[in-house]
Amino acid sequence: MLRPRGGRCIAAIIAVGTLGLILQAQAQVTVPQVDILAQKGCSGGGTALVPNMQDCVVDEVMGSNGTLSFTFNVGPKAKHSLLLTLRSVGGAAVMRLYNKKDTAQNGQVVYYNDAVTESFLRVPASELGPGQYTLVVQGMGGATQKILLYLRVQTPAAGARLAPADKAALVSIMRECCPKQKGPMSPEICTTFLPAALNAKQPEDDLCNVGDFVCDEDGHLQKIDFSNAGLVCPKGFPAAFGSFPALETLMLRYNDFSGDTLTNVAEVLAPVKTLRRLMMGSTNLTGTVPCSLFEDHALKTLMISINQLEGSVPACVLASTTLEELYMSRTTLSGELPDSFSPDSQLRVWYAINKDPATGDIAGPGFTGTIPSSLSNAANLAFVELSHHQLTGGVPTLPAKIRMFESQSNALDGTIASPLPNELVYIDVMNNSLTGPLPDFSETPELTLADFSDNMLTGFLPPSFGAAASNMVYLDLSQNKLSGDINPGTLWERLPQLQYCFLQENALEGVVPASLAANSKMVALNLAYNNLEGDLDAFASAINPPATQAGSVPTVPGEQSAVPLDQQVPGQEQQVPDVEPVDPAAMPDAAAQQQEPAAEVPGSAAQQGPDQAPVGEQQQNDIGSMQIPTSSALAGNSFLYLNVSNNWIKGGVPEAMGGLEMFRSPANSTDPYDLYVFNRGGPDRTLDVTNNAMYGEFPMFLINQAPDLPDSCLCNTDFNVTAGNNIFCPTKATLGAAKFSKQQLQRLDEAKYTCLMPGANGAASPVSLSSYLGKPANWLTEIPAESTVPEKAPRASQVSAPAAASRGAGGGSGNLGGGAIAGIIIAVLAGLAILGSLAYFVGYKKFYQVHKATSFKRGVLPDGPAFEGAGAPGPYPAAAYGAGAGAGAAAGSAGGAVSPDIEMPPPSRSTGL
Repeated sequence: MLRPRGGRCIAAIIAVGTLGLILQAQAQVTVPQVDILAQKGCSGGGTALVPNMQDCVVDEVMGSNGTLSFTFNVGPKAKHSLLLTLRSVGGAAVMRLYNKKDTAQNGQVVYYNDAVTESFLRVPASELGPGQYTLVVQGMGGATQKILLYLRVQTPAAGARLAPADKAALVSIMRECCPKQKGPMSPEICTTFLPAALNAKQPEDDLCNVGDFVCDEDGHLQKIDFSNAGLVCPKGFPAAFGSFPALETLMLRYNDFSGDTLTNVAEVLAPVKTLRRLMMGSTNLTGTVPCSLFEDHALKTLMISINQLEGSVPACVLASTTLEELYMSRTTLSGELPDSFSPDSQLRVWYAINKDPATGDIAGPGFTGTIPSSLSNAANLAFVELSHHQLTGGVPTLPAKIRMFESQSNALDGTIASPLPNELVYIDVMNNSLTGPLPDFSETPELTLADFSDNMLTGFLPPSFGAAASNMVYLDLSQNKLSGDINPGTLWERLPQLQYCFLQENALEGVVPASLAANSKMVALNLAYNNLEGDLDAFASAINPPATQAGSVPTVPGEQSAVPLDQQVPGQEQQVPDVEPVDPAAMPDAAAQQQEPAAEVPGSAAQQGPDQAPVGEQQQNDIGSMQIPTSSALAGNSFLYLNVSNNWIKGGVPEAMGGLEMFRSPANSTDPYDLYVFNRGGPDRTLDVTNNAMYGEFPMFLINQAPDLPDSCLCNTDFNVTAGNNIFCPTKATLGAAKFSKQQLQRLDEAKYTCLMPGANGAASPVSLSSYLGKPANWLTEIPAESTVPEKAPRASQVSAPAAASRGAGGGSGNLGGGAIAGIIIAVLAGLAILGSLAYFVGYKKFYQVHKATSFKRGVLPDGPAFEGAGAPGPYPAAAYGAGAGAGAAAGSAGGAVSPDIEMPPPSRSTGL
């Protein structure tokens, strides 16, 4: 990260007031607190930070929208500055530092991508007063998974000046990699940053004391961060990089070394025996991966993503006993993975996705063979991403401490090792050919998201998920060969946190479980293409009708809404309160939000003193120019999607179904969320009961739901009850003296509602509901008796094996896994949107991009041929890395529109990882 004092940032900056809003929003809960000085390598033998701390690294796991606080003390007359570097894996996170003077400083983002977010915060010695400090870290991405945090605390000596030899090496690098003639497109590092930092008159302006550069006491650089500097080195990797005797961290992402080889990079850096972290993602490197990188250095972090590398992964890489983080996405490496994990492995992160999220293109042939069985040797491994390769075999025994495992869209054709590990939070193996039964969930109390969709799994649903039931938010077992009772024992009653449940395209039997309707947190339920029978009466009777005032919007899976629901009003600016030093008993924690007693956050509206001035800028809840209010009225239930089509369900459409949240009408509401949702905002709300054996009149709740408002519409709805059923137009007795305005009929026409009218020969035919209601003289006096209505034709089991074309490298239905969720959040941050908007639509990414598009993909329209669904969804949002990117652009390995089914413009973006 390059930033001269008072200069312009090259990378994106998180808006100053964001974290204050989050803290205020979560005032009812507590947050865990970590004492940095109590951690290994951080104490220095005293009660305060000491100069030249280099080995203080704290690693923690927190919820993706959770909060952690870290405390430490600074002694009097400190002779050191403070550099805090935060790396979050699996989602975005930001940090803010508070002291006893009620002032705050915000971390500055170095880069985003779909795997890692890194930010730093630097306090010069002149501003580092004595006393206690509290660092608050807020998760902002990875909607359903946990985030791995690495916080490094360094205390460079105050007043350090760059050593002449290091200065000479930097000058040599600039001569090779900066343009000979300056112009408006010249990199800032060449025109302003380094010239100022290398010729500083004051120590605080010296390169050793700006940005996240670090020097030792002798002025030798320990950390160089040229990420996104825009360097172009026509002669390849400069030899001068091997001239830094104390260098530990070298970050060179998003520069161009003109096709030089990774082997030459290793040769240049061979003399730098202190090197521990090498970040070379997207630097136009070629060649093979040399083992000398590991023989010459005790590397802890290696990033070689997005380079045109050749050959296979050598055994020395996975056999390393020092490597902690390995990023090798989209490298064009191929071949079988070596089965070489050592029992002494320290690896915690292995990220190797083979798909370009911006274009959807597969980067190369990908890895073949099986997932290494020695993977379980990596006892510290917490995050694995191996999607979109050509891996075969099964899912082996996973490491005991693994938190997140993703290997979707491969050719896995074996079984899943069971039981799943105790600490597993997130597993996604969709779009493979896995066989056998579901794994044993009973020993995974932290499991939040499980996606086994689009495989060939057989057997029955378990009567209980055991320990996993307590935190399960997202469950996808669709497009398999599961059979038996859909409601074994008390399975669904024991999933109190479940919000997203997808069981379509199996051979499940029984009635639609009423306990799923009784779950007030359920947002989306898809049971289409099974063999369900019975009626919907019990399900409808169990629905908790939505409240009219207090409540909460359906949140990102597993988390809480990020912004107070009663504070997001379109166009209304908000003051961001200052926050005093954080009391650990009064800070928010996503994991404790349901259980902890209420406690006020210092600095919230309730505790803010009259002399406390806001420290942040005023913010609005917008994405680009679109303001997205949050709801204040979602207390009873959260249903926005229900699909039970293509089953054998009988009976009518119960009027109690109108109690689903999706039907709450804004006609008499002043809630800005109501008006927004009913005016082309937010994702489609869906009810689909088509192609069953239902009989009755068109439900009045759908008619009454059409708002009598000139500026309203039903254009973001998908309500279907008639097709493939015997749903007749409502009778005079049902309609009574009802009169319909022009606007209501127009809304009903937009919704394309139809109902059946009996013909002269006894055959019924569909007519437009709006046309029918507009002609009271033609209203039916009664509907045909059910015994006279033709029965539904018999059909075979709904089970169908996933298409062969969807197997193998990069193939499949376009389903995006949980790893992509982080990309959505990253892209929203790119537009500096207030986080309240995230709580509404980010949680639906996986659902609306996958299930909304594929719900009917094997269906048959009543009056037409088979048709495909929306197809592959749009890619997850974009990276915004480009030289000179400012506050309006964030970087991330994610690109494209949020979803084809979400009517909102994509955040601004540019290209890159």
